[in-house]
Amino acid sequence: LTALGRVLVIEPRRVACRSLASRVAELEGTPLGTTVGYAVRDESVSSEATRILFATPGVVLHARDLASRFETLVLDEFHERSLDLDLLLSLFAGRPSPRLVVMSATIDGDRVARHLGAVHVTAGGRAYPVDVRHLDPGPSLPHADELASRVARAVEAAADDPGDVLVFLPGKAEIDACARALRSNAFEVIPLHGGLSLDEQRRGFERTARRKLILATNVAETSITLPGVGVVID
Repeated sequence: LTALGRVLVIEPRRVACRSLASRVAELEGTPLGTTVGYAVRDESVSSEATRILFATPGVVLHARDLASRFETLVLDEFHERSLDLDLLLSLFAGRPSPRLVVMSATIDGDRVARHLGAVHVTAGGRAYPVDVRHLDPGPSLPHADELASRVARAVEAAADDPGDVLVFLPGKAEIDACARALRSNAFEVIPLHGGLSLDEQRRGFERTARRKLILATNVAETSITLPGVGVVID
């Protein structure tokens, strides 16, 4: 951290900003908002002492002087390629300060490095076997008809599989509808989306007495890792 100076980490999603900042603060052994903080729309938890700040692209673009306070700028999950991320890359590529780091688990790193005149650094990961099952034949495209009851059938089919269950849903309305339909004694039903508070989002990462049934938008696809998940329903 000393060699990198102050670090601004740009995360595409608010949930990732909050959860990663909370986790790094925990690892650093400091209260959130002191050495480690975050800034998202309408909410900032940081101070003058903050050395690692997680922020969304929109916040950084609307406060252009924010980046100038940091020695290192990290563009994370760059494969999502939003207009905001591309604009930030064009603004800071080639500048001597802040130092620019572009990160992704899936993008063509060699190609990006050539474009930026940068060094491509890789870190190996582990792959795990995945058993793919299709419950019922149906339309070739996703549809919302009887969504809650179809999710309930999928959860029931996975009842004997080990681990918590993560269900990907289109948005908050579908999450609320499924949460009402899936309440039971077998699972701890936990919603996860960008509109929740940090404390509410933290429930997805905490241990529970019962198996967790996490109903999430695509915020759980990248940037964050939910421990204990053994079943994914899409």
